Amino acid sequence: MGNRRRRELLGRLVAAAGTVRTFVAELRKAEKEWELEREILRRAAQYFAKEMRT
Repeated sequence: MGNRRRRELLGRLVAAAGTVRTFVAELRKAEKEWELEREILRRAAQYFAKEMRT
């Protein structure tokens, strides 16, 4: 494999790694939002259940 081809391949790998890092960061942000939404829904269900008993 020639030097030019190696540099091209390395450049593609670095770009792909950056894309993966961005994607993982977006997934982590979404997961935090989902955790917050789940907690809100859990508390709402708990409140609703309590209101139905009284």
